[in-house]
Amino acid sequence: MTSRPPRSVPWADYQEWRRVYANAFSSDVSDRMDAVAQIAVWRSRGHLPIAADVTGVLLELDDACRTGSMSPLALRFAISMAAVRLVNGLTDREQTSLFAKPVRDVAAALGIPISFVEVRHLATHNELPSLFLALQVKDQALDFLRSTYWQVEEEHQQALWSRSQRALSDFAAAARLGSRADTARAGLHEVVRLVAEQSPPQRCTELSDSAVNALWSERVATWAPILDLLSKRSLCVFDDLSGRLLDLIGDTECDQWRRALYTLANTSAATAHLMAVEYRFFSARESASRDLYDKERALRFEWLRKPLGGEHAAKGEAEEFPFEKDSVHLVATMDGNVIGCVLFHPDGRGSGRLFQMAVDERYRGRGIGAQLVRRLEQHLRDIGLTEVTLHAREYAAGFYRTLGYEQYGDPFEEVGIPHCHMRRTLL
Repeated sequence: MTSRPPRSVPWADYQEWRRVYANAFSSDVSDRMDAVAQIAVWRSRGHLPIAADVTGVLLELDDACRTGSMSPLALRFAISMAAVRLVNGLTDREQTSLFAKPVRDVAAALGIPISFVEVRHLATHNELPSLFLALQVKDQALDFLRSTYWQVEEEHQQALWSRSQRALSDFAAAARLGSRADTARAGLHEVVRLVAEQSPPQRCTELSDSAVNALWSERVATWAPILDLLSKRSLCVFDDLSGRLLDLIGDTECDQWRRALYTLANTSAATAHLMAVEYRFFSARESASRDLYDKERALRFEWLRKPLGGEHAAKGEAEEFPFEKDSVHLVATMDGNVIGCVLFHPDGRGSGRLFQMAVDERYRGRGIGAQLVRRLEQHLRDIGLTEVTLHAREYAAGFYRTLGYEQYGDPFEEVGIPHCHMRRTLL
């Protein structure tokens, strides 16, 4: 079977992806809206597959049909645009020759229903399709995406996981039997290759646990910290250093394994900067924290204010909230650089407002944002606070829902974009 190349994806792990899959096609309206919200979060991170993107749009339009929140004309426009994006997104990838093939022919080869192509043609070159045809295509498109993307991807991941487990077993057997180093190395490299096709943070940890049990179950306490260390490193480091491990394994004696693994762990410690994220609280009023504060403000400007344009971008990094010097600051750093931050301003009544939450786009999808919120919440519990409120940008509300925040009140506009009130009680 031909392997897929490693992909950048916006979901943290496949557990998150599966939750969205289940919610997207649930009979419960609230589940479907949760899927829409999470897909919106993925969209903001980039690298969202066209099939998942259009699924989120169609689910939102499906809800608009149910509630009557859009006019018939607006629905015709919106569904037509979704059909155009779906057909173009799927067929454009197949246009690899010098001369473009007819879209109808490419679509037929991909199994895309002809009705989608017709709606695309009508919307692009003629009058909009009728509301009846548009609604029919909406339902057909959701069924099509479910069977050709969501189900196929789920089956692929299940098969890949089974192959990974078999590869681990083969590697464990070769290692126990004292096979040639190149044979065992090939086995471990196959495991790494399979893991690289999946969601690395989640799967690396799972495979490390499996390796502990498969290789030397009675030495779990010795192996677990080392393999856990490896699971936190990038796969390229795991791949490069696996050869050193196997060169040192001469037989199945436990002390040989232990020496080999500690050598590997010590070597990989030199590469810890690849994934070592540190979290630090500081006060903006402390002169010793000035450099950290400047880097935090630069991050906030780059990812929160600058994209807004206009006066917000013109003010540059110097813009400050009037109360931020008296707020709690928490940053995520790597190699001395601030890659994420969150601020909190207490109101003096046992609660307060979380604000200016940002993660460098290059590090999104690794759980850094969730870690910032959770660590802040624990700090607030420790000092006796009981509630957190925030103004969430509409596209980020799904992220906060996954962390237990609830929306309340009416939506509103802030800095020119839609926001909503959210809160969470700290237990």
